Amino acid sequence: MPIPLTPQFNIDEIIDKLRKEYAPLNHNHSGSDTPRIEFGQIVLPAYGYIRAGQSAYNTGTGFYLGADDGTPRFSIGNSAGNYLIWDGANLSITGILTATSGAIGGWTIDATSIYTGTEDHTGYTANAGDITIYSNGTDSSIHAKNWYIDTAGNLTCAGATIGGSTISTPTITGIQSGSEIAIQGWTSTLVFTATAADTVNWSVGNDETITLLDGTVYTIVANDTGAMAALTYIYLDIATSITELQHSDTASDAVGTGKILVAIAEDNAAGSDATIQVFGGAGGMVIKAANIAADTITANEILANTITAAEITGTTLSGIFADLGTITAGNITIDASGYIKGGQTAYNTGTGFWLGYDTTAYKFSIGDANNYFKYDGNILNIRGLIQMGTFYFLGNFNDGLTEDITGSAVITRDLLMTELKTGATDDSIARLTSPEITTTLHSDELTFSGKQKFGVFLTSSITGIDTFAFAGILEGVNINITSVVDTIRHIGFYIYYDGADRIILATNANGTTQTTTQVSTANGYLSLRFERVGNNIKFYINDTLQATHTTNVPSGGGDSPHIEFAIGNNVGDDENLFISNNYQLVTF
Repeated sequence: MPIPLTPQFNIDEIIDKLRKEYAPLNHNHSGSDTPRIEFGQIVLPAYGYIRAGQSAYNTGTGFYLGADDGTPRFSIGNSAGNYLIWDGANLSITGILTATSGAIGGWTIDATSIYTGTEDHTGYTANAGDITIYSNGTDSSIHAKNWYIDTAGNLTCAGATIGGSTISTPTITGIQSGSEIAIQGWTSTLVFTATAADTVNWSVGNDETITLLDGTVYTIVANDTGAMAALTYIYLDIATSITELQHSDTASDAVGTGKILVAIAEDNAAGSDATIQVFGGAGGMVIKAANIAADTITANEILANTITAAEITGTTLSGIFADLGTITAGNITIDASGYIKGGQTAYNTGTGFWLGYDTTAYKFSIGDANNYFKYDGNILNIRGLIQMGTFYFLGNFNDGLTEDITGSAVITRDLLMTELKTGATDDSIARLTSPEITTTLHSDELTFSGKQKFGVFLTSSITGIDTFAFAGILEGVNINITSVVDTIRHIGFYIYYDGADRIILATNANGTTQTTTQVSTANGYLSLRFERVGNNIKFYINDTLQATHTTNVPSGGGDSPHIEFAIGNNVGDDENLFISNNYQLVTF
């Protein structure tokens, strides 16, 4: 049948009917708080309420909404158990509050964490004041700026005070009296003496002391080991006595709670003294010949002039198993044709060393054809990397760095200065690079970890917008020199011309992302330097700090970095880069 398109009811009639039926609610009241039911609202009087289950405000189980003693209040739940109430001034919740997200009093809640500031549950938080409480249902941890407890329950912190003792790298201070003696440092005035082949005594006729780090003093009476038949351990055991040292031929007896190993002793052959090794106090050490490992005594352990001819067996010098040549007054004198060599067949020939007279002068050489130290009777010449502990110095026109040129590029090395020049041919590049600084060049391999300093004094005449230069350290292949964009792991400086100024850019990358900062537009010779400590790189120009980078810092293993200086053009601009030969790379 047809569906009527006009309304089948009148809303005004419905509201009017409700008003008439509930007229008692409006009786004798007027104003905005007159109790009434109207379309879209319910207005209660100052004494009215709506409730279900609860008989009054926060009484029973259910809810209550309305006036209580003249104050609008609300309660829901069980007044004797879990509930939420508004008492007219404060909102209170008793029971368990469950939420997967939100914010409470500056704390943010998500599915796995409650945190302030930035959520971080991998280690220390990045910012002071940030803290993250984390749990994924399986693992949990707590993280702050200077401390955190990881998912394995390990506490990592900058320092701690536990029971009055302060712990900070690398010391423990404030040890209290009564602390475990086995972990403390100590000193002693005890004197140990071997009195027979099988007996050692201590402090005969005197009472001596053992003093602990916490200030505790034990006065020890004189005594001895008795007749020993094996290696004997002499120790303090305060559970047994605080005045008598104990001794045992069982090592485990001398270690543990309340014990300090003071000395060890062993019987010796009849006619000699027992051996003693004292860890605190005084007493000579007697070592059996059988306990000296073969080939361990060298000239450093023999007192000068104590071995005479009477102690040497042999009728000729050749009995010493050496061809000594001519010996004059205790010295080795090499005549005009003599030499000492190893590996090298002649002066500066082959790999090894050579010391002697060659042609017209006394000369010395050590190394190989590429890396050497030599004196030709007139000039001292060094080529290669000079190692001084963890110091790498690369400042010499003849320092073993590799030249790599393409196109019309030219590299000119002089005593004090090196010039890298592109020439006028497109895509010409001049590079000067060191080998990777690995253990083949240095006892400690250089990696993108720890601390490094790099410095160079340079200038450039770049005026073309398609020419770029670089000075710094990088991993693996060469740095990009066709622009100032490269994510290969590196730290250094880019130099280029932007059409108005010569720009010096501090740059570093971690293998995926690069961070750069413009640090100068100055011309002329400048001292460029960076210092890297952990995840912090400071860039200096003329010893003034220009930028600090803490993002995308290269770190960890991988290929060892090398030094690189480079300049290249994309079009035929003839540009150059001048480098003073006192550049350096230092680890510390």
